[in-house]
Amino acid sequence: MISQLKLESYQLEALLESLPIPISCASLQGGKILFMNGKFREIYGYRSSDFASVEDWIVRVYPLASQQVSARERWSAYFEGGGKQVYEVPAVEVNVQCADGSIKTALHGGVILPEAGLALATFVDITERKRDEATLKALAEKDALTGLLNRRAFDFYLEHLTQKAADENQMLLLILLDLDRFKAINDTYGHQTGDLVLKHVASVLSACVRSSDYLARFGGDEFGILASNITTKKTAERLCSKIIDMLHEPFDIGADNPYRINTSIGFAIYPLAATSHEQLFKKADEALYISKSNGRGMWTAAKEEG
Repeated sequence: MISQLKLESYQLEALLESLPIPISCASLQGGKILFMNGKFREIYGYRSSDFASVEDWIVRVYPLASQQVSARERWSAYFEGGGKQVYEVPAVEVNVQCADGSIKTALHGGVILPEAGLALATFVDITERKRDEATLKALAEKDALTGLLNRRAFDFYLEHLTQKAADENQMLLLILLDLDRFKAINDTYGHQTGDLVLKHVASVLSACVRSSDYLARFGGDEFGILASNITTKKTAERLCSKIIDMLHEPFDIGADNPYRINTSIGFAIYPLAATSHEQLFKKADEALYISKSNGRGMWTAAKEEG
């Protein structure tokens, strides 16, 4: 039925103009951009007259060189001519630099119409969807109170980094710590003060570690640190001592006297103390238990194998 329709050029342009998705049209011979519909102009701010050719579009609008190469590879064969078969160009994600300089993410695909000598391209704006996906991913990985990684995300990185350390013949440090007698803070000063203390701990720990390290709150007053590519056990010992000292600095919680936070720490190093991520966590946890049993406010290194 559709194949039997004979549309005048003005009718076709009116049809494309009214469609609710961004569409552009280019000639297969010469690659001249002939048309951009209203939705295209609304979202990206361009008109067909802004570009001399499809190549001009690729160079000016795609911010990444790799994306420019990919665009040429996906479309150039059809602009070079040959064949009469209608062909659908599969949709892929692309970054588009808009006329106002902003960057939008589009799902870009199209169709080649050889007999008409045209290439029809669609650029469905998915910027908000990608932003929502990134937000949901961040929420799934982060502890709501402190903004640190949560236990689920930390476990993922623990497994990944242990394998990476094995592949690259490097050491990986796992530190587990919790606050000594934290329950007394909640009982004496209330949970709001307890939350304030946990946020302060997160801030102090963030200041102690490198930007490449991974820091998490598991829940309650339990925290974890992953540090890749350490070179000596002394490095781990110095970091643990630094954490204990910095957390013990006076901290104002609105009480009569500044509060001092005491913490117990256990750490284990791959592959010195363990040969798997499960064993590494177990060894660090056992070392933490020893610190708490021996009087708290101290660190303990997991026993090395062999």
